[in-house]
Amino acid sequence: MSNNCRYPLHSMGVKAQMRSTPSFSNKVYGFTLIEILVAIAIIGILFAVAWPAYQNYTIQSRVSDLLSAAAPAQIAVTEFAQTQCNPTTPLGTCLSATNVNGTYTPLSPQGDIKAFSINPGGIISITGTEHVGNIVITLTPSLDTDGTIHWTCRSNPLEAKKYAPSNCQ
Repeated sequence: MSNNCRYPLHSMGVKAQMRSTPSFSNKVYGFTLIEILVAIAIIGILFAVAWPAYQNYTIQSRVSDLLSAAAPAQIAVTEFAQTQCNPTTPLGTCLSATNVNGTYTPLSPQGDIKAFSINPGGIISITGTEHVGNIVITLTPSLDTDGTIHWTCRSNPLEAKKYAPSNCQ
């Protein structure tokens, strides 16, 4: 046995196996067509369910913005009724549109507001654009005997009521 043998085990009768580097040319990477189609189908189903829910949510938030825009008018009507009206006098007599409009400047049509008005009796009417389903929100005040104002909210038309808050349907 010589020490300068390159393969010492080979000289003892053991054959060494040659290792080859792995060949990547035979391996296939990526997705199959069926996997891609299944993923697209799942995304399509999720989109079909989520899109209408998203649209309803955005319309509901716009309707809430309409109610928020009416808040200054509600405050003006409430202050006028509490300072100028007698609890035994009907609000329709005390709260004429000219009385309240003298203390508050109504909103001009802008954004999602098509029309805004304070009517006799302090009734506030807000009409939305087609972006909010042409909803009409009516806020009606009522005066208790102790001078407290309570607001009743109603919305129309019937198909737009689904966008209104629960206390306004």
